[in-house]
Amino acid sequence: MSPAPTADQYCTVLRTIYTRSNSKPINSEDIEIVINVLEALSELDFEDSEIYILGYDAIMYPVDEEKLVFSHETWLDRKAICSEFPFIFIHELISRQTATSFGIQSFYQQFVTTQSYTTLNQETTVVQELKRILESCSDEICLVREMLQNSDDSGATQFKILFDFRTHSSYHTPHNASLLSSNMHHWQGPAIWFYNDRLMQESDFDNLLCINGEGKSNDVTKLGRDGTGFCSAFYLTDLPSIVSGDKLYIIDPHMEYTEQSYGGSSTCRIDFCNKKYVRCYKDQLEPYQGVFGCKVLESQFYNSTLFRIPLRNGNIKSQLSVRAYDRARTEELQKIVIKYVEDILLFTENINLIEISELTQDTFTHAFDHVKPIYWIKKESEKSQSLLITERENLERSVQGESTDLSDSAFECTITSSTFQFPKRWLLCYTSGSGDELADVTREMRDEDLRVHAPVTTVAFHLDRLMDGYTECQSRLFSLYPLSQQWQLPYLCNGMFELDPSRMTLFSEDTDDLRSRWNDSLICHNLTNAVLNLYSCIANRIKEKKGDPDLYSQFLFKVFSKDMCKSVIWEDFCGEITRKLMESPLELFATNGDSWSCFSEVVILHEKDLKEKIADKYFNEQLINSIKTFLTNT
Repeated sequence: MSPAPTADQYCTVLRTIYTRSNSKPINSEDIEIVINVLEALSELDFEDSEIYILGYDAIMYPVDEEKLVFSHETWLDRKAICSEFPFIFIHELISRQTATSFGIQSFYQQFVTTQSYTTLNQETTVVQELKRILESCSDEICLVREMLQNSDDSGATQFKILFDFRTHSSYHTPHNASLLSSNMHHWQGPAIWFYNDRLMQESDFDNLLCINGEGKSNDVTKLGRDGTGFCSAFYLTDLPSIVSGDKLYIIDPHMEYTEQSYGGSSTCRIDFCNKKYVRCYKDQLEPYQGVFGCKVLESQFYNSTLFRIPLRNGNIKSQLSVRAYDRARTEELQKIVIKYVEDILLFTENINLIEISELTQDTFTHAFDHVKPIYWIKKESEKSQSLLITERENLERSVQGESTDLSDSAFECTITSSTFQFPKRWLLCYTSGSGDELADVTREMRDEDLRVHAPVTTVAFHLDRLMDGYTECQSRLFSLYPLSQQWQLPYLCNGMFELDPSRMTLFSEDTDDLRSRWNDSLICHNLTNAVLNLYSCIANRIKEKKGDPDLYSQFLFKVFSKDMCKSVIWEDFCGEITRKLMESPLELFATNGDSWSCFSEVVILHEKDLKEKIADKYFNEQLINSIKTFLTNT
């Protein structure tokens, strides 16, 4: 049995055929020999640099020719592309493995750079880590709140959502479509788009690719929480993408839809301002054209940011989720989103406009600019700059564990909406800073490598209720977005609270965990200050004849309601706000005529009146005892 040929012998065969061909196409017999020799040579160690490879046109080329590329897409018109661009395609019978062994790049790699998803947990794969994170997503709304939150942190002023029900032609004819890979057609159907009017920075995209990483945690001007973040996009899709500036980012954690092109990387960046790419992959870019002014097919720089979330359908086998979205389920999500965004706009730092639109199959792309929103909501505010910017120095010291003075501020805003008959006026009162107790907790959290949030709380009161009449309502507790917990006070409360794994309720109150202590300190110190500031602002409005004093009294005493003391943390809140009201020099209590007094100046004529006429209606037992103690000491 004769020995197998050596690498040098294989190279000699290739050189002989190359020399004999004289730069002309070789015959079918030689083609077969060259293909077999290249396949065998690719599996050997070789040092000979004089190797020749077969082109798509059956001409032999030196393997170190820089213009050489490979592609196995049947739709690609190699001759037309080579006549327009400086590429030389190798023969389609040469496998990808053989081509890459000789250092030849794929045609796609001429346009893209690659980057991998990273995870802090090196013992799990990206898909496993994403599945773990998605377990904390309660519903599709988690994606909406994360997108809105990220947009707000970026400094954007506009946030728009588009429900796109279109199915593009490449979805039905994948083999003739100019897509990155043949199975990419699954994601050329209905999608949800998220737009904001800020340009994404390179560092922002890097943060998206770090699962459970630091991200924004060290920047006090960004309220975005740790947790699901952009990972929540995978609740609805396996292949999200982003357009911003001159780049299209495609994220493929499964490495199934871009793997053929990019050698196993989970993300790729494509310069769509490169007209060569647009010319070759028009079908891949078609869904983006015209959406919120994006003109990728014209290679125009996009001075905003656009997220495309193609919806998972029943034909896709995903390792992340079996959740699929048909037309009915998507329309139901649309209704939920419209209901959700109304209150959340109150607590954004920069976003002042939210719009929701839809695009149907019969909407032409060129007419997209004329599509009217099906819902919009807008905020107009007295505030000229984000509190996180004006208080940046104080907040940076706070998150380092320094004790900083509490700082109070208040402003009014007006919310208008396509569903409101009249505008709604709101008063928002902020308190920021740490104080001694919160500073102690902060230092301990930093020692335990726990993320520390900016110590900020806000209360929002619907001012029109002072004129239109007080009505009981089910108020909401927020931590940038609505939580499932309710409280009994007639205003909305927002704070950078520690949340449980569901991210819908405050972290457990009945333990001595640092996160529980953080919540307790934030509520008892910052939140009570914000509430006291709210009382003062409203009292001033009543003094200026901008409200009903009787309604104000009911509003003020509501904080002492028996319903408020149903948990330890809110019992502590009631006790602390009671103490602050009693010691405050603020004239918050209406007395005779137009007179106002602070608590120490109020004269209670008879204890029986206090208990029977007032206390049973408004006060809890704790307040009654506190008032008795206060009167005795006074």
